[in-house]
Amino acid sequence: MPAADQPARKRELLVSRVWIQVAALVVVVGFFVLILLGAGAALNHGAGDLAVLGATLLGCTAVGLFLLADFRSAPSGFPWPEGERSGAAPAPQPERSASSVL
Repeated sequence: MPAADQPARKRELLVSRVWIQVAALVVVVGFFVLILLGAGAALNHGAGDLAVLGATLLGCTAVGLFLLADFRSAPSGFPWPEGERSGAAPAPQPERSASSVL
């Protein structure tokens, strides 16, 4: 059958839709918590406290983005090739007899 006559197949998702919905819910709840924390910090802290909190948040965000970029640059299955669980099998050891141990 020619390729033009075949119906288009849907591409399989790498993750299920449930995981996408859960991730979206976590993001929404996270933003809500950040808004609450931001409002609480602005109402209950002075300018110096907010500067220290903001600098700490900025530093943590920079480190997180650096680690995320490093994580995304690693190949799939790192450090083992695709399809292997725990790397190459160890080299076989020569058998030792009881007399060679003494």
